[in-house]
Amino acid sequence: MTDEPTAVPAPGVTDAAVDQTTPGAQTAPAAVPTTWTWPDDLKVAAVAKGWDRVENPHELVEKIARSHAHAEKMLHSPPERVFRIPDQGAPAESWNMVHAALGRPDTPEGYKIEKPKDLPESFPYDESLIKSRLPFFHKHNMPTATVQALSDELHSANLQAMQAHEAEISKRIEAADAALRKEWGAEYDSRMAYRDRVLQRYGGDKLAEWLNSYDYDRTFSRVLASIGKDISEDGPTTSGFSVQRTPQDELQALIADKDFRAKLGGMVDPGAKQIAMKQWEDAIKRVAQQKEG
Repeated sequence: MTDEPTAVPAPGVTDAAVDQTTPGAQTAPAAVPTTWTWPDDLKVAAVAKGWDRVENPHELVEKIARSHAHAEKMLHSPPERVFRIPDQGAPAESWNMVHAALGRPDTPEGYKIEKPKDLPESFPYDESLIKSRLPFFHKHNMPTATVQALSDELHSANLQAMQAHEAEISKRIEAADAALRKEWGAEYDSRMAYRDRVLQRYGGDKLAEWLNSYDYDRTFSRVLASIGKDISEDGPTTSGFSVQRTPQDELQALIADKDFRAKLGGMVDPGAKQIAMKQWEDAIKRVAQQKEG
């Protein structure tokens, strides 16, 4: 006797449904085919979305359900958030809705560009750097967010260039000061005091600030120091004129003169100290007399 396979009923199907010979029995449901292919009218969409490569039926059902939910969401979106990409060769006006949705304002004046954050107070922020170019950005349909990012990047690059320039100038000035110290030796402090005195008397703080920032090789410092020394000695300057000093000027000149301070401190020789002491006492007396008079 040959063994025959026993039919197993599908879940939810009773024996009566399977037993076709039983009077009044239910009709069994059609069997699900073991192989299945996409209908012809859906094959293109299935391939485009990759559904034809999904082997797990549960995963396939989930992907189709999500696609359907997304489509329904788009159908119920506000009109201003849904737009159609114009066909190639469409007039420029048909792209306005697309560019507006992406963030381009209606006119160049519609751009609201903010000053980049974290710029130092010393940075010369120039609003026209971006503002003058807004018509160009609008002509090329740039969104506001893109223009803002471009503004931030341009100002950041300019800041870095300015800081690099200042660092280079600082290095040049340091090198020039080192060379000046070597050239003047022990007279460096007194000569710089002469220079500063001329600056304060004839130029003020603004000229002093400019000189410290832009006298890269200290050429002006040499000239002003020579003028200041001539004035302090009450002798002819390089231009042939003389300046009458006040007793207070004479006292300040002695204080600023490093060589004089060395003599006064006995660092040279006792004879020089006595002479320096006499100069100092005389200067003090003249200042006192001026105040009394």
